[in-house]
Amino acid sequence: TSAFLVTREAVRAMIPQQSGLILLVSSGVADRPAPTWGPYAAAKWGALGLSKLVAEEVASDGIRVVSVNPGRTRTPMRADAYPEEDPATVKTPEETAPFYLAVAAGRVKFESGASVEGAVIRPVRRADCMFFRLISPSLGTPACQSRQTAHPSAVPD
Repeated sequence: TSAFLVTREAVRAMIPQQSGLILLVSSGVADRPAPTWGPYAAAKWGALGLSKLVAEEVASDGIRVVSVNPGRTRTPMRADAYPEEDPATVKTPEETAPFYLAVAAGRVKFESGASVEGAVIRPVRRADCMFFRLISPSLGTPACQSRQTAHPSAVPD
């Protein structure tokens, strides 16, 4: 319910300005539910569906909606569900934040209605410029391009 209520209010504020971006957080659990995670899986499936629905409804208002599944993220809920997993092999929420900030700032763009999986941006120093690396299972291998992602649903600048 909270994702719906916040999205509804965001849309109401964005329509008059005829622009905006709404980022909703999904999860792989929406497609691959884990035992005992029923309510969480249902909520994340709802976020994924909501993002696609709202993207269609507000397309003519200049508002983009993107759903992001950050992938395996180190949280207490995950630690309880996977006690055998080495926490050092799972990214922290702080490691996912730069991706959301890059999308919000327009440095990484996705088509409205896109569902992005497992994205993390890490700066990579090069002599000629700053690059960003998008690490995503859907790419197969990490890609590095100047201020742009190689994700198939990315929109060129």
